[in-house]
Amino acid sequence: MLTNLTKERILEIKRITENLVSKSLSQIAKEKNISVIYWDLSNVSWWLSWAITKGWDWSYSIYINSLEPEKRQRFTLAHELWHFYLHKDKLDSDEVIADKKWQSYLYRLEEYNNLNDEQIQMEMEANEFAWSLLMPEEKFLELKWKFTIPQLSQIFNVSETAIWVRLYNLTEREYE
Repeated sequence: MLTNLTKERILEIKRITENLVSKSLSQIAKEKNISVIYWDLSNVSWWLSWAITKGWDWSYSIYINSLEPEKRQRFTLAHELWHFYLHKDKLDSDEVIADKKWQSYLYRLEEYNNLNDEQIQMEMEANEFAWSLLMPEEKFLELKWKFTIPQLSQIFNVSETAIWVRLYNLTEREYE
């Protein structure tokens, strides 16, 4: 299975997203007092795609690479919101402290090559959350045979790659 998540974990993610799906991503972030900052992250490092940070004043910010396509930015924001919901404890611990004086952060490398099993699991869960939030399963299954991949990409405002991955994962689950 591409997501490698248990059925129970997928159901839990689906339950959480059902309460959020009617809200915009910016509304969700605002309700959690998270600042969303679109910024050219290539100035920071060539490999950085996003970052979620906790500042010295316990405020949280999600940085999205402004150079990425809008649909990718949207998926990334949904993905990062999951890290806030479920992995906030990691931000609040010394595990990811970048500068012990003022800030801790989580960040995604463009490739998963250097991640350990726990980090890979966290990323898979965040992706599942983003897919579920941006492409709710029931609506997606209802529309998948009525429209082409490019049309679905427009309807859900996600990349065609995200559509293909969602199709693959939902199809794979049907045959388990």
